Amino acid sequence: MHDVFISYSHKDAQVADAICHHLEEAGIRCWYAPRNIGPGAEWADAIIEALEECSIVVLVFTDFSNASRQVQREVDTAVTLGKTIIPFKCTQTDPTGSMRYYLSTLHWLDAVDAPLADSIEELKGRVRAILDYESTQRSDSAATSSSQKAEAHATPAQPEPREDTSAKSKLPLIAAVAAVVLVCIIGFVALGGNNKKADVTDAPAVVEPEETVSPSSENNAASSASGTTETSENAADQRPAVEPAAGDEGAADIYLYTVQSDNTIRLDRYFGPENAKMVLPTTIEGLPVTDVGEKCFEDCEYIEELVLPETIEIIQYRAFAGCKNLKTMNIPASLKKILGWAFAHTALTSVTFPDTFQDLDYGVFYGCTNLESVVLSPSVDYLGENTFRMCGKLRSVTIPAAEVEINAKAFEANTEVTIIGVAGSYTEKYAKGMGLEFQAL
Repeated sequence: MHDVFISYSHKDAQVADAICHHLEEAGIRCWYAPRNIGPGAEWADAIIEALEECSIVVLVFTDFSNASRQVQREVDTAVTLGKTIIPFKCTQTDPTGSMRYYLSTLHWLDAVDAPLADSIEELKGRVRAILDYESTQRSDSAATSSSQKAEAHATPAQPEPREDTSAKSKLPLIAAVAAVVLVCIIGFVALGGNNKKADVTDAPAVVEPEETVSPSSENNAASSASGTTETSENAADQRPAVEPAAGDEGAADIYLYTVQSDNTIRLDRYFGPENAKMVLPTTIEGLPVTDVGEKCFEDCEYIEELVLPETIEIIQYRAFAGCKNLKTMNIPASLKKILGWAFAHTALTSVTFPDTFQDLDYGVFYGCTNLESVVLSPSVDYLGENTFRMCGKLRSVTIPAAEVEINAKAFEANTEVTIIGVAGSYTEKYAKGMGLEFQAL
């Protein structure tokens, strides 16, 4: 999920890059092409999906985007989806044609006369205000919905019973009728009526049905009693049992966490003691901890050493960003993926990935000014924008994959790094094209 979709002409890529950089530095997630379109993905499908998921569309409006059919289609889709559009106007020219139709009623952010950095700061403030407002609205809506559900399930108050005064006035009449009926019955018995008495044995027996409980019902009942729900037929067999580590006791009390659909744990936020050595739990509630959630440890400046358990599979967006004293960490064989900006602005000095690691997202080591060496796994075949940007001490990056794609800005502001890779591969071509040293594996 992304907060902002950046719509722009490819001729204005420099402005779009600057906007993306400053917004993501502020923790605002951005989507823009081609950075966020995965290898082999359909361009149009990726654009539509991103527009559906985002909250805000920032339009970099220039003479180029005004004439761009692709940008016009993006704006048309955004209007259809009811998205908030912020036009970032970088030209004196007013919109024409269909762009004029779509944008005529919107409030512009004029970036023509002011310095670009100041205009982006103003844009950042507007975007943050809109996102905060939407978040408040969702919270209020959720609270209202919960309140309505509670009222719907509440037992309505029962009215006080009222005395039926009409019944009192009918008592003499009822007594008289009863007396007449009694006399008739006595007369009938005295005359020895020939009617046969009803034999109780003639009535069919009423048999109570037996209660049947299917095995699945028993399992569901047990799940309800324990407060858990089985998410799939073989959920318990999806993963091998994990023995809790010695430090796992009490972990549930210092984390906000989510039990995921595959019976694993995602750590959402840490609020425990400020330990210089941060050892993540292996299990919580007897379930394996596989995910470090978005911004879980962001700006925890007291962390100096990170110990990841052998159950961790993914580290999510900005999970450890801003942990500026984090110097060392392990990469367990279970870890498969690290998402954007996860370790931005940390003090890591070297990182070596095991062969089992698969996916390194954009900006993961942005601004790691102490980082000196990185060894990637053979499975990492893509380095996105800002992956190693502003890592001034970086001297070597080993890229074992023979087929690899590297964004032009992956190593921006790093002039002394040596890229170690497969001779004759794109890695060598990239290094030479960027004026970087290359060394064959």
